Amino acid sequence: MGNISGDPFAKLNRVYYATHVFDESIEGPFQEALLDLFRNARVPAVLIGGLAVAYYAEEPLSTNGVDVLVATPEQMEALAGQIGIEFDRVGVYSFSHRKTQIAVDVLTFQAGGDKVFKALEDPVGQVMSGVTVKIARPEWIIALKLERGIRDDLRGRRDQVHIITLLMDAKPDLGPIMPFLTRRERKRLEELRQVEA
Repeated sequence: MGNISGDPFAKLNRVYYATHVFDESIEGPFQEALLDLFRNARVPAVLIGGLAVAYYAEEPLSTNGVDVLVATPEQMEALAGQIGIEFDRVGVYSFSHRKTQIAVDVLTFQAGGDKVFKALEDPVGQVMSGVTVKIARPEWIIALKLERGIRDDLRGRRDQVHIITLLMDAKPDLGPIMPFLTRRERKRLEELRQVEA
């Protein structure tokens, strides 16, 4: 496919393909980046963020990158070594897929506490072109987004849309996450459930 960074429509194309990333009849940069990432990953890693929400959503969603979760900084370092052939390291927890320029962010235990280990325990496996992409279950995506806090900016509004989308489309069992939520997170979840209703 070649490097798309010089294409004036590259961002639009990346967003478009993100909405169809799990449709194997459509090839795009997100599929290529995901396949390279999970094909080479030898540490437990799960997909979270916008692409994971898109997997569960009934309507297309957009995103501009790939977010994966690993348990520890040591596992992140191991992952960096394993994916180094296909990805350039651009920050402590950030990578860029060489061929497509898709951004990949890696989150670890420090970002989500015990919720990270729960999200890693029992992911959904989606086979794409013979590669299993592991996706966090919707309730743990919600828990991680609540932990990050719902800020009053574009990212925060996107998190709110993602949580509401998961509540409506995935119909997650929220029971398992409740003991892991703070009082503030529970209050915010209840507010978002009211919007969903």
